[in-house]
Amino acid sequence: MKLTIKSSVKSLPESFQAEASAGKHVVRIDEPESNGGTDTGMNPVELMLSGLGACQVLGAKLFAQAIGFKFEEITVEVEGDADTDALMSEEDGVYRGLNEIRCYYHIKTDEPEEKVQQFIKLIDARCPVSETLKNEVKVIQTGYEIH
Repeated sequence: MKLTIKSSVKSLPESFQAEASAGKHVVRIDEPESNGGTDTGMNPVELMLSGLGACQVLGAKLFAQAIGFKFEEITVEVEGDADTDALMSEEDGVYRGLNEIRCYYHIKTDEPEEKVQQFIKLIDARCPVSETLKNEVKVIQTGYEIH
């Protein structure tokens, strides 16, 4: 079954702030003061990394129930490397995305290490955000409207 997931993001009048909404949920997005923002929210890349970590943590809860894996707590640290010179470059064809994303898991469990390793592989294999980031996904500009 195909499911279309939607989000809407609008700019706010305050410096570099934006507001993302999906369903009844709203998130403020900003830039740090060093980039001209007010640092009242995550920047877009931090939000993307957080989405990956959240997908893995929530997936872990779901998959653990399905396979009988027991844990008390799971935290996923997600970090990525960016080339700040590329981000500010005005040249065409310069890659501005993250060069690598790393996930480090902290799991409070009594399960044996081999089972933990299998569980982490399962989380990564079934996480839709991870799958999206690992594969080339078309990003299509579908149009615009002038008001």
